[in-house]
Amino acid sequence: NKQQLPYAREHIFRLLLDRRLETEIELNNLLEAIHMDLQAVSYFILTIDLGSIKQKDFPIQLLEIVETDYQAYVVERLVTEPTERLVLVVGIMDERHQMKVVEALRKKLILCLNEDLILGVGSTVDSLFSLHISYVASLIALHHKSEKMHLIYYSDISNEETYPTIDYTDGQIFKLTNHLKKGDVTSALEMIHQLIS
Repeated sequence: NKQQLPYAREHIFRLLLDRRLETEIELNNLLEAIHMDLQAVSYFILTIDLGSIKQKDFPIQLLEIVETDYQAYVVERLVTEPTERLVLVVGIMDERHQMKVVEALRKKLILCLNEDLILGVGSTVDSLFSLHISYVASLIALHHKSEKMHLIYYSDISNEETYPTIDYTDGQIFKLTNHLKKGDVTSALEMIHQLIS
């Protein structure tokens, strides 16, 4: 049923971001079942802080964007205090064009919403199965927002800031993994901040 496709796609991506899929074969079987073929070479997550905009006011035409050099799908709606966030999975045909694609998406958002939203851009990965890495990176990038920065790339943060090597205990890794699996982004970000401070 075509009307159910966005919900099925969102569910599959949610399973993927929460790392609840065991293998890449399992992911491919689910995508095949809903007849979804992402034609992309690289993928990344774009997390949007909606500011004063409510999800219900988010334009439907931005929930799925398919262009010749990229595809973008809203896969998660996070309600965090004091604002709401949307998470987009973006597939691109050339990893070198990430900035160009982000700028195109940003222009679409500004045009439709008349507001320059804060965007956290995750690292590119070459497999959908590794998308959770970009997801965490986009949340970390968004965590670095400021009055002057509305577009934050994780790669800029990771290149600018260097931290001494930290040996994480099994308990810390277990707690962080559980927060991420539960989708408890607030607790995961707090824990990440504690670990890198």
